[in-house]
Parts: sequence; C-alpha cells; structure tokens
Amino acid sequence: MVMAADQDVAALVRRAQESGTVAVIVGFSVPDGRDDEAAIAHARAALYRALKIEADAEGVLRGPGIGHVKSFATIPYVAMTLDAAAIGRLVQLPQITSVRADATVTAPP
Repeated sequence: MVMAADQDVAALVRRAQESGTVAVIVGFSVPDGRDDEAAIAHARAALYRALKIEADAEGVLRGPGIGHVKSFATIPYVAMTLDAAAIGRLVQLPQITSVRADATVTAPP
C-alpha cells in the first residue's frame, strides 16, 4: 500500500476532481528487492494487470480512468494521468510504494 501521507493522496484526489485528471509518478516494489530490467518489467506487468492497463488499437497504454502511461525500463516507476477513482484504486495496491504529483520543470534561461 502507498506510503504517501493521507493528506497527500487527498490533495491528489481533490486536484483530479477539480481538473478531471492529475499527472503522477508511481513507485512500485519489485519482488526480492531485485533491480534488474527483467524483474522490473515483471513487476510493472503485474501492476498493469491490477489496474487493467492495456494497449489500445494504436498501441497506447490506457486503463479505466488512466491515460498517458509512460514506463521506465531500469527503474520501478511509471508516469501516468489518473482520475480520482483511479487514484483510489491505485493507493490500495500493496505493491505501490509512492504516488507523487508529476510536474514540469523548466531550466532557467
């Protein structure tokens, strides 16, 4: 289950309710603490199954209330946009270690 403070999750839910979705970075656990790409891919596939994330006809990953899914091959994190209901489902999963708001950062000129 997610380690974020309840108020952090509540703030994400409020933002999603106000704007429709919120962009997040999700951390997930990898069995046996392994950090190789195969173990990360296996854990990510389990997460996708739990959230019903699948590729659509164009190959874009989506799930109920979930879009803009971007995975990383070498680290156990996934970026995605979620609606409020999807946040609620996500934070109940035991393999979730963190959920943080994603942000665009621009370098100074």
